[in-house]
Amino acid sequence: MSSGGIKSTPCPVVADATGLALVVSALDLVRQGDDRLEAVFSGREQDLEEVVHQARVDMKRLRALWYLVQSGLSAQDSERLQLTCRELAQGLGNTRDQQVMRATLTHLVKSLPVEQGQSLLAVLPPTSPAPVLKETRQHYRLLERMLHDMTFSCLKREHVHQGLRLSFSKAERWYRRARQGDEMEALHRWRKWSKVVLYQLEWLQLAPRWSRVLKPLGSCLGDIHDLDVLAEYMHQADLDADARQSLEVALSQARQQLFEQALPLGRTAYAAKSPARRCRRLYRRWLSAG
Repeated sequence: MSSGGIKSTPCPVVADATGLALVVSALDLVRQGDDRLEAVFSGREQDLEEVVHQARVDMKRLRALWYLVQSGLSAQDSERLQLTCRELAQGLGNTRDQQVMRATLTHLVKSLPVEQGQSLLAVLPPTSPAPVLKETRQHYRLLERMLHDMTFSCLKREHVHQGLRLSFSKAERWYRRARQGDEMEALHRWRKWSKVVLYQLEWLQLAPRWSRVLKPLGSCLGDIHDLDVLAEYMHQADLDADARQSLEVALSQARQQLFEQALPLGRTAYAAKSPARRCRRLYRRWLSAG
């Protein structure tokens, strides 16, 4: 298996009123993740960093799916599904953060003197994704059993409409707060709900047009988040004063540039005069396609 072929491909959720389509789609994604891990443990896949990344993306996709139908699930089932996916993603989080910090810092130090760059990179911890992948496989198996055991018969198509409206509303609300200033929490929430919306539209096969805006928006906001994670780690590190100052300037400049790129994308994404009408049109497109 090549690293170019390990990305998951979500099976679209068709307009089915029984909830069966949702379970089929979710199980298919879980099995793709399990197959990817099998390729790692059998030695057919060597790109462990990409495997970790794709596993985290899978969990974000699944959490977006649970948000989409949350109004049709019991509070207990909704919490169990979210918690299982969140725990799996968090288990991979430290490893992925270390990978991203190194990649982010490697890019930033290109503008700094070689000695400073080397001293900054030396502060970062080494990464070793192999141990955490064994725990990841256990979580995949647990999630698969949960999906087989839970009842989704109460799900109706209208629940999808409700979920879509709620996600769009949250993404837009956090965008409006974030554009007032680059507050870290607002940007984090805006990033999260913009990703949720994109993944939900992918599940419903409504993403192609929206991807042109939401994917670059997600990349900008994701890069800002990566800079914030790196800044927090380096703030606690023992650094030479000159190296610290150089890094802080580079971080600030990169963050501001990304913020300025994200704002017009946000304006485009949330330009609809009637968000409720927009979601209703999307919902009807999904129904007609099914």
